[in-house]
Amino acid sequence: MRSHPREKTGRNDPCPCGSAKKYKHCCLGAQPLSEQSVWQRQHDVSERLTADLLHFAERRFGDDLFDAWCDFNLEDFPPPIDQVRDEGNIFMPYFLFLWDPERTSRCRG
Repeated sequence: MRSHPREKTGRNDPCPCGSAKKYKHCCLGAQPLSEQSVWQRQHDVSERLTADLLHFAERRFGDDLFDAWCDFNLEDFPPPIDQVRDEGNIFMPYFLFLWDPERTSRCRG
């Protein structure tokens, strides 16, 4: 909660509009881009880019993406990639730059 009326509203603070929701779930999205922090804009763009890369990789590489996902998780049956969205930010650089498709797949024995 804000301690001073001129203090900037934080993402997790109650929304100043009085809706009783957190600011991030209420009026933050309606804020003009010029009022959002540079960090927030970069974070939002990074999230969208990661999601777009994952969708492209699923369409283009199919089974290879699944094999890389298994190797990344060190498991034969990892949770579906779309259920662990935050790991996509870490997985995509691994898939694009570190994963070796020539190695034996962990998923297909």
